[in-house]
Amino acid sequence: MNPPTLAAAPVVPGLAQVVADVPSEALLLFEAQADGVIAGRVVRRGDLLACRRDRAPEGTAILLPRGKGRPIAGAVHGDELRGAWGEPCHPDRWQAAGPVVAWIRRLGRAWRVIEAWGDAPQLPLFQAA
Repeated sequence: MNPPTLAAAPVVPGLAQVVADVPSEALLLFEAQADGVIAGRVVRRGDLLACRRDRAPEGTAILLPRGKGRPIAGAVHGDELRGAWGEPCHPDRWQAAGPVVAWIRRLGRAWRVIEAWGDAPQLPLFQAA
C-alpha cells in the first residue's frame, strides 16, 4: 500500500491540550486524503497526523515542499530527509514540519488518539470543543 496523500488540516479545538500538551500555535495537523501506510501504520482517509513545529524533527515527520507541491510522509535522521520509501529528499526542495507526535481518528463527534509518539500521552477519546 502506498503512503496517503496529505493536506494541511484546520486546528481541532481542544486538541493541542490533549496531544502533547502544547499551545495550539505549536501544533500542525495534516489530514490523510486517502488510505495509505505511514511508518508501518495503516492510516485511513480522514485521519489526522499531528506534528510539533516547536521541536527539532527526528524520526517520523511530515515533509513540506519548498514551493509548489503537497506534504508527504517521511523521516528525518540527523541532517537527512527521507521520503516514505526511504528515498532521499533534498533540503532545497523539502523541509520538515516537525516530528509526528500523534495519529488521531474521528469517531462520530469525538476524536481518538490512536497512537502517540515521544512525550505525547496515550489518551482515549476526547470531545472537540
